[in-house]
Amino acid sequence: MSLPTIIETKLHKFVNPKILFIDEVNQFIFNEKWTIDINEKTLKDSLGDILNDVNEHLKVGLQNKEFLKSLIEVLDKKIEWFSENKILKINHFNDFVPTIKKSHLAIDKEPPAKEKYTIEDILKCDEDSGLKLSDIDDYYFDIWHFKKEFNDYNDSFDFEKVKLFYVMKLFHTCLITAYQYLDNLLLNFDSLNFSELDYEKLLMEFEIIDGYSYNFKKKCHVTYNKKETAHLFSILLQTGIFYFHPNERKNRSEMTKFIEANFTCIGDNNSINTIKNLNQEFTPVFYPNEKELLPFLDGLIRKLQEKKSQLE
Repeated sequence: MSLPTIIETKLHKFVNPKILFIDEVNQFIFNEKWTIDINEKTLKDSLGDILNDVNEHLKVGLQNKEFLKSLIEVLDKKIEWFSENKILKINHFNDFVPTIKKSHLAIDKEPPAKEKYTIEDILKCDEDSGLKLSDIDDYYFDIWHFKKEFNDYNDSFDFEKVKLFYVMKLFHTCLITAYQYLDNLLLNFDSLNFSELDYEKLLMEFEIIDGYSYNFKKKCHVTYNKKETAHLFSILLQTGIFYFHPNERKNRSEMTKFIEANFTCIGDNNSINTIKNLNQEFTPVFYPNEKELLPFLDGLIRKLQEKKSQLE
């Protein structure tokens, strides 16, 4: 089996975790681990192992662009699954839980560790203490935040559901991180020397391993084409929502640098394009006349009104 095939098999296994409910202990297992034993680091370690293999192949591999695209497609499908099924919304997550298979405790399986916070710990914590703990512990935030929704966990199964919900949120974050990591490699494909790239610094940049490097930046993708992106930032600048410098000329200049350094937009065939030579390419539309700006502004207002209606 070739290395790319091995890597893709590992990635498929990572993005499709085996989740079981163990009757004897009334707890969930996520990829052979009890939910209480899973945290951000355990998931990042698993992801890091896969990405290290990816990096080793990229150093010497052929058809690297196709290889990256195939891995991104695997991740994209799973991220889309989260979105379509609204897994990160607790009421829809409740619909997902009954689909999880039940199983029995394996003879050689270690029992789950002692709870970090018991139901009793959660219930006796007043609002001020709960908020303080929530600020420093995301896990505590979820199990404390949802206690009212689940009737103070009168049914201990609800407590286990919230623990699994927390793990699924961590898992989704890892999927997004992996997607961004690989997508940035693909986005910068033509300018990178894969045989000499400092992959360790790259993994630090994406906080997959400890440390941090500013040599390789993640960029925010705007789901508009180049002209629409120009209109968007024009509005943000002209309305004072984005502000860089009191001098108008410097304000525009700093804005230009900011966009080029931190954003991408939609190109031909829905590809992701970097934004370069902004002054040269965007000048005709960056400060457009009213007739050019109005159709875009109408569309933007329509989206904001739809969001407002959802919240009302």
